[in-house]
Amino acid sequence: MKKIINKVAERLGFRPIQKRSYQGALINRLTSDWLSPASTADDEIRASLTQLRGRCRELERNNDYVRRFLTALESNILGHSGIGLQMKVTENGGQPDNLANDIIEKAWKKWSSREFCTVTKRMTWFDVQRLILRSVARDGDMIIRKIRDRNGFSLQLLEGDRLDINHNREKTKSGDNEIRMGVEVDSVGRPIAYYILEHNPNESTLTQAKRERIPASEIIHPFISDRVSQTRGTPWFVSSMTGLQMLSGYQEAELVAARVSASKMGFLIKDRADNYVGEIDENGQPSMNVEPGAIEQLPEGTTFQEWNPSHPTGNYSGFVKSCLRGISAGLGISYSTLANDLEGVNYSSIRAGVLDEREFYKAIQTWMIDSVVRPIFEGWLETNILNGTLNLPAAKLDKFNQPHWLPRRWAWVDPLKDQQASILAVENLYKSKSEVVAESGGDYEETLKQIKKDEELADQLGLSNNNNAESDL
Repeated sequence: MKKIINKVAERLGFRPIQKRSYQGALINRLTSDWLSPASTADDEIRASLTQLRGRCRELERNNDYVRRFLTALESNILGHSGIGLQMKVTENGGQPDNLANDIIEKAWKKWSSREFCTVTKRMTWFDVQRLILRSVARDGDMIIRKIRDRNGFSLQLLEGDRLDINHNREKTKSGDNEIRMGVEVDSVGRPIAYYILEHNPNESTLTQAKRERIPASEIIHPFISDRVSQTRGTPWFVSSMTGLQMLSGYQEAELVAARVSASKMGFLIKDRADNYVGEIDENGQPSMNVEPGAIEQLPEGTTFQEWNPSHPTGNYSGFVKSCLRGISAGLGISYSTLANDLEGVNYSSIRAGVLDEREFYKAIQTWMIDSVVRPIFEGWLETNILNGTLNLPAAKLDKFNQPHWLPRRWAWVDPLKDQQASILAVENLYKSKSEVVAESGGDYEETLKQIKKDEELADQLGLSNNNNAESDL
């Protein structure tokens, strides 16, 4: 009936009443295939995480660009030595407590070795940082268990598969907490416990795994949340994985076609079905010896037809580059980094791209420190002060928990110009010297101490006077 009324009104020149709406919410012939599921983050993750994780691991094994992305994360976020520690314990109104700082730093350095860091005694602290970063980026999340025993403090690293995604429970009337994909949460969504499988459920040679309930105080569960009330994480390249897989298939097809194209062939076509007169190979097939500048005479009634496919096509390079630009945008890094392609860049363009990309890395460094490094340090510090390994009073634990973290920083594209800009900023009071040193990944206090040591060493070797004498000349 409504359609008939609208048609009559249209013929009479009346315009139908327009409803207010968002263009992106309209459903018509152009948007009918645009899915718009109204579901929660956990519902989406519960249905897809296992498949996403498996496909991302396959891409890591076989896709060049995924390996490049993960390697770029490691090298830019951790560098060659990981996130360093500089203690900032103070006393007497802000004066550095050098004794406490030295005790904690030396003990942390010792613990960072392969012998003490993990329960397996196979990884150093740097290895642990690298594996955590790579696992969360590829798998979406992982489990870090803090082990406290008579040997002190150590870490047990578990893949996200061990957190039972199939263990779910609604909150019961009797007061049992809700369980979401293996994570027990209270009424406000705070993790209370984690249900860990005794072995990886994907192990084909093992029987069905049993669950163990582990209190949240023993667990660190790092992942990046994209939505409110999200309980598990997703791989970082989910939006780009389809494009990466399709591009990989296209490049494989072009590579095979190019190989076929390089193997030029031809066919001898006979006008009539006479017996072939000419050379025959060991398989009974007609053959010709081709030499540079040679002219061969074909048997009577035979013509030669060339088969010369042309691959890769002229648009191959531009098409791949266009695809990689979109993929790199989804990954959060620049095209030049992902494709290892610096063709056509100049100082201004690469500097603009590098600055934006480094902000992405800094954000991940901040997340890494807050979600992983700091909780591990606090657990280590508390355990070692309480068990007497660190000769510091337990009553002042808060005082000693003053770490300053030193993540990796980068050299500039043109160091001279950037150093000159830093000098001008300090001279005009736009920046402090501490900020300039921190931007390069250093610590101003340690820099001054090192300069003093260098000057004292030069005095001991008698080099300072020589330098002064030369300057006087």
